[in-house]
Formats: sequence, structure tokens, C-alpha cells
Amino acid sequence: MNRELRTSNLVVYGFFGLAVLVPFIMNAFGGWGLSLLGGAILLAVMVLPTMIGISEDAIRAVPPAYKEAALALGATHWQVVRKILLPAARSGIVAAVVLSLGRAIGETMVVIMVTGNVVAIPDSILDPLRTLTANVALEMAYAFGDPTQALCPFALCGCPTAARKHPAENLVWCPLNSANLLTLGC
Repeated sequence: MNRELRTSNLVVYGFFGLAVLVPFIMNAFGGWGLSLLGGAILLAVMVLPTMIGISEDAIRAVPPAYKEAALALGATHWQVVRKILLPAARSGIVAAVVLSLGRAIGETMVVIMVTGNVVAIPDSILDPLRTLTANVALEMAYAFGDPTQALCPFALCGCPTAARKHPAENLVWCPLNSANLLTLGC
């Protein structure tokens, strides 16, 4: 069943959220129902099958000889899981988390459907809101002009993180200096 949940159409999740989750939140907690809580629950339901499936594959990929050797040396089952299986599968589990977070960030339309799409900072988890990705998607129609100018804020924010010491001159070097920003049209 996990594979079916991973491959299902994501608009179905959004419809499920509107038809079941939003009325449940409205009846149980009050408010509109379209809320941060609904978006968080729906994203968790959407992301968990992917995270669990990839993590399960990573754990199953650990050679059985590791477990057998640890049990032969007298380790308990919990010690084998904690000290042998999970560290051996760590890279696959981290990959599962990263892929799931990428999927959660990319699910703009489902979040728009369930969170209420209100341009306001919520005071509680029961208030409606508009996420950053939803704002980008909804405001795309109003974009005009040179599209490279949209890169300027990202270039300015990314420059300090990309800055590093130049090995020969011991100077701070930024790949996006003012000449490069002028080339972009900023």
C-alpha cells in the first residue's frame, strides 16, 4: 500500500484535504478549517509514504551478514538495529528525508487548496495563510520585464554563503560580484 500512496495523484490529496480534513478541523477546533494545521497534516500525509518507502529500501539494503554477526556476538535485537542497521543505512535515510522535503516544498497547489490562501501572518495554527511557494505561483502572472532581474535578490543573498577565502591571496572572493550583477541587469 505504501507504493500506491507514493504514486497517487497529488490533487487527490488536496481534494481529500478539502472534503475530509478541513471540515474535521472546523468542527473539532473551530475557525475556518482552512489553516496551517490542515496544511501541515496534509503535507505529512503526502511526504511520509515517500520517506518510509525509501528508508525501508535503505535498511533492507544493509547486508544480512551484519545483523547475523552482531547477533552471534551476543547483541540484542535493539542493539543490532541501533548500532548496526541504522548507521549502515544512514545515507539512504538522509536521502529519503531530503527527497521528501523537496517534495513537500514543491507541493504548491495542494497547500493552496488547504491553507486558505490568505495573505497574512497567522497568529495560531488554526489561522489561514499563504505559503512562500504559493505566493510565487500565484504572483507569476504579474511578472514582467527582464527575467534575469528576478535573480538579483537570490544573487545578493547567495553571495555571502558562496564567499570563501581565495587560497593564494587570502582574500574573500565572491562569485557574484558587482560586475556579475551588472551583467545580470541588477
